[in-house]
Amino acid sequence: MVVNPSTREKLRVPPLPCAGSRRGVGWDKAYSFGYHPFTGRYKVVHVPCSLDRACEFDVLQVLTLGEAAWREVPLLNLGGAKCNLNAGIVSVDGATYWVAGDDSARIMSFDLQDERIVSATWLPTVPAGRDQYHLTEAHGRLGVVAWDASMTAEVWVLEKEQWSRWYSLRGQDLPRPHIVYDNYVLTRKSLSFYGHWFWRSSGGRSVVRVRQGENGRLVAKMIGEHYCYRTFAYVKTTEPLGAFKRKQLGVDMDSINDF
Repeated sequence: MVVNPSTREKLRVPPLPCAGSRRGVGWDKAYSFGYHPFTGRYKVVHVPCSLDRACEFDVLQVLTLGEAAWREVPLLNLGGAKCNLNAGIVSVDGATYWVAGDDSARIMSFDLQDERIVSATWLPTVPAGRDQYHLTEAHGRLGVVAWDASMTAEVWVLEKEQWSRWYSLRGQDLPRPHIVYDNYVLTRKSLSFYGHWFWRSSGGRSVVRVRQGENGRLVAKMIGEHYCYRTFAYVKTTEPLGAFKRKQLGVDMDSINDF
């Protein structure tokens, strides 16, 4: 299901061809929703991996919004691939990223326009453990959140093929996968989310620091007993999902209007 919170529209998407097989742990985290700014197309990318199985795969499943079925995209010249699903799957600026699960610290990239899969870059630092980092998006760029041995989270941002350390948060619990929105860094305590305002000049390179015990401003409080809330990159659009539904059904609205 694809949902546009701005218009409150919902669009049911076709199931994966392999949806009837056994689902692994964390199967829902193996999807990413992306948009390519030049083609204007929205795509759902499924990386066939789970938290309890380190299986190899040689294709991705891709659904272009408006199409009636998923397509398989082969991983040419890469052989069998793996994905560290603990690190997350994110889509940023027309590409989908995940971390290879072969201990190589490679970040893989799937271009949403030409649908090529390449080894994009490497992790910017050595995290405290395999589960002590995850991918994120910060100001329209690919980012990595990595914890060190002192449980300080360092946020690295990829700029012109080079990593820069932008944020440092000590002793804070962070939402996943996205923690930066406009001029705020998000932290959480239980069901409460806090925003820490900062100002960063366009040419500034100083690291924004949030110290242990700094609460920030309460921006959201969740209701219920669930703790697995996820944050999403937010781009407001009023583009109607109904147009994609008509494409899925193969309806030509111009011919209907002419009739």
